Amino acid sequence: MATDDRTRDLIQRYLDGLASDAETAELDRALSGDPEAAAAFAEMSRLDSRLDDHFRGGRVPAALAGLSGGPAAPAT
Repeated sequence: MATDDRTRDLIQRYLDGLASDAETAELDRALSGDPEAAAAFAEMSRLDSRLDDHFRGGRVPAALAGLSGGPAAPAT
């Protein structure tokens, strides 16, 4: 069974710190009852962590540096 859109939405809300208590409980039930959902959670968590590490480190992709209102490229 593929991970459904609702479960992926709950995972993203949880990782973003936006999940309510009810959503967190729903996610917990989904993860404990579905190994594919648990694998999707692990994968999305790793990606979220890598992106957080990348952007907190001050590195900005060249594609974003020139966007108006976006982060500026680090001074060299």
